[in-house]
Amino acid sequence: MPNLIDLFSEYAMSNDLTGKSFIVGGTVRDIVMNQPVRDIDIAVDGDAISIGQSFAKEADATFVLLDESFNSARVVLRNEHMDICSIRKGSITDDLGERDLTINAMAIPFSKYCCMKLEEEGTDLRAAIIDPFGGMTDIRHGVIRMISAENFVSDPLRLLRVYRFACTLGFSIDPSTSAAVNNLRHLIGSSAAERISEELRHILLCDHTTPILTAMHDSGLLSEIFPNLAVLGSHDLSALWEACSCAEEILSNPAVYFGDRSGPVEEFFSVEYRRECLKLAILMAEEAVAEEIFKKLRLSRREMDYIRLIHARKKDILQLDNPDKTALMAFLRKLDNTLYALLVYIFAVDSVSPSHGSHVSSLANNLIHTYQDEYIPRMKRLPLINGYDLIDKFSLSPSSFFREILSGIELLALEGKISTREEALKAAGKMIKGKSLMSGL
Repeated sequence: MPNLIDLFSEYAMSNDLTGKSFIVGGTVRDIVMNQPVRDIDIAVDGDAISIGQSFAKEADATFVLLDESFNSARVVLRNEHMDICSIRKGSITDDLGERDLTINAMAIPFSKYCCMKLEEEGTDLRAAIIDPFGGMTDIRHGVIRMISAENFVSDPLRLLRVYRFACTLGFSIDPSTSAAVNNLRHLIGSSAAERISEELRHILLCDHTTPILTAMHDSGLLSEIFPNLAVLGSHDLSALWEACSCAEEILSNPAVYFGDRSGPVEEFFSVEYRRECLKLAILMAEEAVAEEIFKKLRLSRREMDYIRLIHARKKDILQLDNPDKTALMAFLRKLDNTLYALLVYIFAVDSVSPSHGSHVSSLANNLIHTYQDEYIPRMKRLPLINGYDLIDKFSLSPSSFFREILSGIELLALEGKISTREEALKAAGKMIKGKSLMSGL
């Protein structure tokens, strides 16, 4: 089955576009680095929107308008997408000069690509690369370098992209680029919140984010996004970076902390947003700070709820002093599998100033054993009864009391005190009788 770029090759040849189209940006960077090409970026000397619409129709793909003012569109086919934009300057070289970083400012003429596909299969595409700013050299040396500070001014999100690519590629940052970020950091607030959040996600999903976060803070950029960091002293900042580093260590090797219980923990964190939000929860530190940053970054509802739950329960978990089964199960019911995120958070933060000593380790061990050995198996058997049973067996009318009864039955089942439908009905009867007696008093 042909991929999207090969379909566009056929389209370009049949529509006399090969001499007017270029593979650009991240696609060329991936080719230079011998990486799988995930996203395809095309620059055309013409109306990108019209070309995108026409190509999508011919390829039986989906057309998405990205930005009418910048004449850019996206074509989606299966799990691939191609972004098509118009060359906004007089030549491809001038257009590349408008981009963010040298490693993203390279191009391959589509005419060269088509010839190689047709006549010279296996030929190295890198020989055809237009590289006016030394992107290939910077890739070879592992350096992130800006095209110009003026390009940061025209799109301040590029300030953040410096660190995104340094993190995802493992490159160092050119000193003059770091200096430009420091001078222009105040401009980041003019970028759309959604775009800032997306770049942050790329950074936070890296396995070793802490050194990049530290570099972002040193440049002043991180404090523009997380104002709470600007007021921290050196000791508190050091503790923050240590907590972030510890969290990443746990995520990379959960068996060190969770032993033979680590499999479900690893599976839980295989969902990307959970790793990203764990680090965000550490950066935000407190609930009040988090709410301010939520508004600023416009995170998704799922992300906000996850971080809120960690912050809301982090104090509760430390206040569980020799909890009985009822308290444990009630706590686990509030958390469910977010327990794993809360435990990693507590381990990471407590590693900096272990004021709670062995209590955290002992409590975590108790919680995870109870959760995996008792809570999960019992939850799978629920519900033992439902609202229709209360109506049928006890002639009750639907009311808020239903929720109270069913919640109580669920907790009894989680504690292991009941396990069958008959036992649940009997327990429900006692609750109803007790409620009736209370009402008669």
